[in-house]
Amino acid sequence: MPQLERSEIERYLGRIIGKDVTLLAMAPLGEVQSGAATIKTYGYGKPVRLDFAVASECRRSAVFHTMAPNCFGHEFPSDRAQALLWAHPAFNHLPRHVRSLDVGAFQSDGTLASLGRAEEFFQITEYAPGRGYNEDLERLCHGGKLRHLDCDRADALCDYLLDIHRRPGPDPELYKRRIRELVGHGECIMGLTDSYPAHPAVPPSLLEEIEQLCVEWRWKIKGLQHRLRQVHGDFHP
Repeated sequence: MPQLERSEIERYLGRIIGKDVTLLAMAPLGEVQSGAATIKTYGYGKPVRLDFAVASECRRSAVFHTMAPNCFGHEFPSDRAQALLWAHPAFNHLPRHVRSLDVGAFQSDGTLASLGRAEEFFQITEYAPGRGYNEDLERLCHGGKLRHLDCDRADALCDYLLDIHRRPGPDPELYKRRIRELVGHGECIMGLTDSYPAHPAVPPSLLEEIEQLCVEWRWKIKGLQHRLRQVHGDFHP
């Protein structure tokens, strides 16, 4: 966890408030306020009280929150981001709840970035030239001849999966999470069963039976935490 710098807190608060801010004191919540220029020991999940003056006049206080990693679906930074991004508007909709001033993130250089006005997120990646592997599959699906190149490409994909799946995971608790998500996550079994339209060949009773069997299997295998391996969900064109 990056240390909190007085100058960075002042810059960040000034940006979200829209006026010059002078930080007067900061300390872990419940401890004696300090005029120190940095805090190095506050740690994950330990709130920090900030006392500051706005435009050299109005004295205000705020609390700087972080979230600690844990086995309740908060193992990864993206999990904690999801919870905090949800909390920001929720705090401000609930009656008589403390208000959320902003939600932000530590950047790689330790500076603070504001995300309070964000509604959708994006990603930019490198460009890889080539053609989609799905074109090979569509060609074969429509009666195309199997080529040596088709087999070589399948072998390459298989080798890739073999390489990453042989690497054990670092945290046995993640195995239980992954088994739980396999059954209940929107991108996994229950999400798929919910996606089936009504059809005589696949009645709701059959989908319910499948889900119940999956829950039974979760309890059979959730203790096999030594099986945890790195995985790659699926291949996309």
